[in-house]
Amino acid sequence: MTKFIAIFTAMAFNFYTASAQDLDSQSDPYFEISKVTVTEVETPYYKDNELGRDKNLGAVIMQARELIAFGKEIWKIVEAGRPVMNTSSMQTITVLPKTEDGQVVSPLDMESWNLPSAKSFRVEYKNGFGMLVVGFTYTVVYQWGGSYDGKGKYLTGVNVMADDISVAWGYDFSATSKLVSITNTGTKANPVAAATFNISYRVKTVVKDQTSSETFYVTGSGKIGKLH
Repeated sequence: MTKFIAIFTAMAFNFYTASAQDLDSQSDPYFEISKVTVTEVETPYYKDNELGRDKNLGAVIMQARELIAFGKEIWKIVEAGRPVMNTSSMQTITVLPKTEDGQVVSPLDMESWNLPSAKSFRVEYKNGFGMLVVGFTYTVVYQWGGSYDGKGKYLTGVNVMADDISVAWGYDFSATSKLVSITNTGTKANPVAAATFNISYRVKTVVKDQTSSETFYVTGSGKIGKLH
């Protein structure tokens, strides 16, 4: 009986200790997100995007009347606190013209492509102590201005990449990007392709699960903008 009481007492103590630790974690400012900031920063160095070839454009993911988009609709930027290396052109978005009979035009048959453009943003999370617990820089890259038969302005190599990632102990961080829509912001005779996409990032702790997102657009005329 004495041995049984001792075992029961030890189990009860361990349960109490675990419960107390859980309560401490839930009230610990270390695990609470107090502030999130997003600021535009200087773009890190990246090699110029290469124009994809037909066989590497990936699957058709979206169509509009005069436009067709290839690539991957949703792709991971950061997984388990580490950048996902999107080395395949399958991971980029290309928005091309369609001919009158509905055929796809290859980027290699187009002209007047501009050099790639990019814009970078730094996202930082601070906890209840004011410590930086999650930080990462994401860069929107795109190549624009390609025309076919002297008409239109299209997009290729649209991508979102992550860099300079830091994640504190006890935090889990991930980020994804998703193509939302493609539109023609020009005319039917002279289309200007636009791609709108969402960047979503998620931070998890034992007491918090927070997801934030931003929406961007890029156009065949070289414009880039944030919707929110």
